[in-house]
Amino acid sequence: MQTRKDIQLDLLRKLNELSEEANVSYALHKQAAILAYKNESINEMESLDVIMCQGDAEKIADILNDDAYYFEDFRSNPKFDKNMMMFGFKNSLDFKLIDMNFQTDRHIDNHCIRINIHFINHQIPKGQGKKLKSQQRLWNLRYLKLINNKFWKCKLHQKILNIICFFIGNERANRIRYENKKRNYAIDTWTNIKKYPFVRVSGRKFNSDIFEKLISKELDGVPTFILEDFEPFIFNFYGKNWKEKEWKLNNGYKSSIISWEEFSNDFKLRESLEIIQRCDELNYIKRMEMEEYKKTSTNLKRQIIQSENVVKIRKDMLNKKEKIIDLYKIEDERNLKIELDPLIKSLKKSMELGYTYSVDEDIDNILYDYLGKNQEIELLNNIKKLKIEI
Repeated sequence: MQTRKDIQLDLLRKLNELSEEANVSYALHKQAAILAYKNESINEMESLDVIMCQGDAEKIADILNDDAYYFEDFRSNPKFDKNMMMFGFKNSLDFKLIDMNFQTDRHIDNHCIRINIHFINHQIPKGQGKKLKSQQRLWNLRYLKLINNKFWKCKLHQKILNIICFFIGNERANRIRYENKKRNYAIDTWTNIKKYPFVRVSGRKFNSDIFEKLISKELDGVPTFILEDFEPFIFNFYGKNWKEKEWKLNNGYKSSIISWEEFSNDFKLRESLEIIQRCDELNYIKRMEMEEYKKTSTNLKRQIIQSENVVKIRKDMLNKKEKIIDLYKIEDERNLKIELDPLIKSLKKSMELGYTYSVDEDIDNILYDYLGKNQEIELLNNIKKLKIEI
């Protein structure tokens, strides 16, 4: 068995090998970059992150012919439509409870160990922003799961999109989308970054000069690269206290890796992990039940607090009843608003909990008339609909 750290370093070595073969450049990103800069160990991280140009990432994906590794990108998987690729270790089982959870997307037969490759993109061409956003929304709609019947318009548009793609061909539709995205965002290779005054990485804007030089660093003995202008780059992500940034430790990531073949052939190991999975499923259900109890408890506390508030407000309103009636009769809107405001605020708070209440028939009628005159029709209707007598 190997540890998660072993696999991550193995992936980094393989990325170095592929980058050298394809003659492309990359730099560490996020936590991995900070650890390399500070000469610290990666310990138990969920994943490594690097930055690279899209054209370079595609070059190394195309030369990969080792069955132990995989590249996942939006060329081969149209649902995977982010500005990044995933480079991972194939046929591996991450022996940890967090990935054995039946409610997650990552079951025991999925890839768990990976490097996230974030693309360095150029700025959207002037005047193309709205058009590209609209195209992106359409594409997302095509693969959106729409269950609720309220989304009938979206379902109709989705059906039309699928019919269009059926006639022009799914492969051609995917290729058109990919070429359009690459034309408007992608940079082919690291040396082309300087063509653009500004570029974007992970949603942040940078001067292209910052990517001009790379320096060699080691991460747990594995040679790698970071930006020479590292401090201004990382400051943009984490602020002035980036050196003191603490990363969330998760005991679930302290795990061992076994091959899928070993898992399939070893009956005892398979049986043990299936028991772990069943236990984790039960624990997940218990956690969900606990969350539901917490939610119910919180809501009950809010109702008790509001009930105390209702008694106080109702008592105050009844004490001021004659004054409120007099203000209503002489049509003193300004002072009437002052007197009714506490009641309106209390009713709005009660609406959040699913009810409103009655104070007194005369005061209720004055309130309804006041809200009607001030065009608060929606509030008026909700108060009447949720009204309870106390």
